[in-house]
Amino acid sequence: MKTFHLALLACVIILGGCREFESPISSEIAKKVSNGEGTIINIVQLTNFDWDKLYIFKPYSTRDIIHKVTNNEFLKANEIPMGVPEGDSFLVFMKNNKIIKYFNHPRACGDFSDFEGNYIFLTPNNANFKVIQEGYSLYGRWFKLRIIN
Repeated sequence: MKTFHLALLACVIILGGCREFESPISSEIAKKVSNGEGTIINIVQLTNFDWDKLYIFKPYSTRDIIHKVTNNEFLKANEIPMGVPEGDSFLVFMKNNKIIKYFNHPRACGDFSDFEGNYIFLTPNNANFKVIQEGYSLYGRWFKLRIIN
C-alpha cells in the first residue's frame, strides 16, 4: 500500500506542474519563467499579432466579470463555466474593442495574480513583468510575475 501511495504521489508531481499549454504564448511565458528570478517578460515580444488591450483575470473570476470588464460576451457555454480555475490566470487580448485571443495560463508556470482586484488592464506599453521567486509549491519553486514600469 505504501508503494502505491508513493507511486501516486510521483504521478501527481510529474503531471501536476506545467501541463500542456492552451496557447503558444502561454508556452513562451513558461519558458521565460524557467530562466528564473529576475527574468523580464515583455508580452509584446511573445505575440505575433497586433493588440491594444490585455486583461489578465485572477483565479475565481467569473464569466460575468470577464464579460462585463471586456464588454464582450465571447465565452462559449462550456468555457470556464465556474469561473477561472484556481490553478490558472485567464488572459484576454483585444484590438479595437474586439476579442482576438484568449487562453488560460497555469499559475505553476508563472503566477500573474500579484495584483489587487479580479483583473489587471495592460497595454503594449506596460505589459512587462519581472519573475520573482516566492516560495515553493508541490511542483517546485513558485514564481510570481510582477508588473514593472
